[in-house]
Amino acid sequence: MAPAMATMLGGPQRRKTALVVGGGSLVAVAAYAAYARAGSARRSMAADVALERSKTSGVPKRHKVDVDRVFLGRLVRILKICMPHPLSRSALLVYLQTALLLYRTSVTNHLTHVEGKVAEDIVGQKFKEFRKSIIGFMTFCVPASFLNAGMKYCQTQIALSFRERLTKHLQAKYLHNRAYYTASVLGGMRSADQRITDDVDKFCTSIAELYGYTLKPVVDIAIFTGVLTKLIGVKGQAALYGHFIISSMVLRAISPPLSLIVSIESALSGSYRSAHARVINHAEEIAYNDPPGGEAENAILTGAFKKLARHVDTTAGQKFWHSIADNYLLKYSASTMSLCTFTSVYSGGFRNFLRFFVTGDASILKRTGEDSLTLTNKYIRTVRLLRNNVEAMSNLVMVYKRVTTVAGHTSRVSELLEQVNHLAKEGPSSIFAAGAAKRMALKLRAGETPASAETDTAPPPPPPLRTSGDTISFDRVTIASPDGTTLVRELCFNVEQGKSVLLTGPNGSGKSSLFRVLAGLWPAQAGTVSCPTGKSIFYLSQKPYLVSGNLRDQVLYPYSSTAALLHEARGRSHPSSRAGSFMNLAGMGGPRADETFKLDKQAADQLVIECLEAVELGYLAKRFGEGLDSRENWDDLLSGGERQRLAMARLLYHRPMYAVLDECTSAVSADGERHLYERCLEAGVTVLSIAHRVAVRKFHQLELKFDGERNGETTKGWTLVQLEP
Repeated sequence: MAPAMATMLGGPQRRKTALVVGGGSLVAVAAYAAYARAGSARRSMAADVALERSKTSGVPKRHKVDVDRVFLGRLVRILKICMPHPLSRSALLVYLQTALLLYRTSVTNHLTHVEGKVAEDIVGQKFKEFRKSIIGFMTFCVPASFLNAGMKYCQTQIALSFRERLTKHLQAKYLHNRAYYTASVLGGMRSADQRITDDVDKFCTSIAELYGYTLKPVVDIAIFTGVLTKLIGVKGQAALYGHFIISSMVLRAISPPLSLIVSIESALSGSYRSAHARVINHAEEIAYNDPPGGEAENAILTGAFKKLARHVDTTAGQKFWHSIADNYLLKYSASTMSLCTFTSVYSGGFRNFLRFFVTGDASILKRTGEDSLTLTNKYIRTVRLLRNNVEAMSNLVMVYKRVTTVAGHTSRVSELLEQVNHLAKEGPSSIFAAGAAKRMALKLRAGETPASAETDTAPPPPPPLRTSGDTISFDRVTIASPDGTTLVRELCFNVEQGKSVLLTGPNGSGKSSLFRVLAGLWPAQAGTVSCPTGKSIFYLSQKPYLVSGNLRDQVLYPYSSTAALLHEARGRSHPSSRAGSFMNLAGMGGPRADETFKLDKQAADQLVIECLEAVELGYLAKRFGEGLDSRENWDDLLSGGERQRLAMARLLYHRPMYAVLDECTSAVSADGERHLYERCLEAGVTVLSIAHRVAVRKFHQLELKFDGERNGETTKGWTLVQLEP
């Protein structure tokens, strides 16, 4: 064999072969070096991402990204959400996609038969038969075109249906039990917005594509193999399958970890987006200090983008070398193998063909007894079927590559599901427990002993408990920050209706923390917190939230306009159902339901205008042509003082029993602040206030002083004082 090979290759040919082999060796060495560098850079990047994620406490640990049992379990759990039962819309779309795939393969098989007949008619100059065959071919091209478009459309609909169900499920969990607050404010989850939008979209798109790219090649191979066996025999098919098995093993061995690459890229993209979102959210503060504020933010953004760009550049090199092997093994060499297989079948067998290919002696080959027309027909059919079969096998081999990509998206979405479920179930308790445990570990490591362990004279603190009642009450309540720092201990006071309380003290002493505990945003570490439920208590912060909507919506929030009117038109209990409210109109007899609704809307609009006038914002309804129906970007349009006044108008509209005011009038003038407090008390609202102006003291009966002592284990950190009228 070797002498024959040497004879076949002359001097110039040997030099070319040596050059190709040498160049190929250098390319292989360069590829290996690139893979090694990329692997090192990827491990470093993965360590950085893992370090960032480790800073998020109180959530389940992240599993490594790989195609394993954990991936399959996560995928099944997600698919159960996307397809809750066999007759759901998502499941029906999958059934339709399956039927289209089966039908398309059948149509493709028939088209190859027609193409072979057309070629036979052309070579044999059977023009009448050619006319009939070409008309049949064109006829079958019509359903084939519809099938191709229908499969793409169905795949898009599957992805959309999956995304709708998964997004609704995630949003319901994310907005349950204030999980969004724990995630964004307390640091329970990073880049939740990106995961719910981009990651869910990528997962649904990739899983919909995976189904089509997996089922179609399986069906194609099953059908085409049966047809090809009749044309090229079992040995020819076995040779093709052997080539693809070896190719798939080689590609899998040199394939980069695509699931990890996808997961890291998503995390780095989220960090870069968060950096830009931070600039948008704090644009004014940055602008006040620019220069050099802009340069500092540019450095942060550049650093985040460099990490992302470095990762993309590193993985691009890996994908480049892998793509070279992919194209050679699955495209070009597979096509060559197919042609050689067909030729060997009709030239005396594979062994004779191999000897001819090595020696170049054509006398070794044997001609078949079939005429040229039949051979042409078989050649066209076989080549077309082989090409389709090669493509199907290539796609099936590359399914693993798609699966690893899906594994990366599945990991991100599954982490989101696990964390959202955890936060919705546990709330902020897990964050606080982790912070307390970390702080205790630091104390023990430093050799300190908690004060509670040094003495047994004080009774043990009561377990945390939250109850509902007609008044606000704190009984032996201990408040701590998320990092475990105790702010106040044994806090005891009652807020009866008509007796407002003023909270004072230095920054960080626990004033706003008390409000968070009262609202249930933070858990009490000990003691009993009792407060009214429902809409009997209302919270206003220093930076009011203005909803996306018209002017009416700003006052009615947290109700929408329609929900508020229907709520009241049906005569339900409502915080504004006191004397003088338009609620009394709901019980009037006479008008039909639609007329009653119109009456209620008119009365509601009148009450909204009265509330705006009470806080000296009546001009807003007149400034715009559509009045209360005007839709504007209220955050940009209104000043800080106007936004706070608008929030007070919202309070007057709802008229709760209690209002918690966290510096909600800090941007209003002293006279305006006094006016707002007067309107609030006239409405019969009892307030708990954080305010720094002395003039507001006269509107309160009690003062709760926080001393700001950080050593909460030895001092209580608070004092309750009766204010003189």
